[in-house]
Amino acid sequence: MTQEEMSQSERIFRVCESQLKNSGGPYLFGSLSLVDLAFVPTAIRLIAHAATLDPWPLTKKWTEEVLRRDSVQEWLHDAYSLPVVRLSDYFP
Repeated sequence: MTQEEMSQSERIFRVCESQLKNSGGPYLFGSLSLVDLAFVPTAIRLIAHAATLDPWPLTKKWTEEVLRRDSVQEWLHDAYSLPVVRLSDYFP
């Protein structure tokens, strides 16, 4: 990731951390909502590039919790079985 992409990722992690702190967790608005599920693809993408989520402990716990859900695991299984789409301007 470029420095700019890392900065933007950290910005998203900071927002998530703040929201989880304000809501009392364990999800972004307290209880599970569509917002949490809508962020699954973003969370997967960002944590794939983050060296660690240790600076954001609530966000780390939230991503682990959301990704552990049976419905999310089923969705991911189905998604990962689809063919990979490679964008020519993304992969060198």
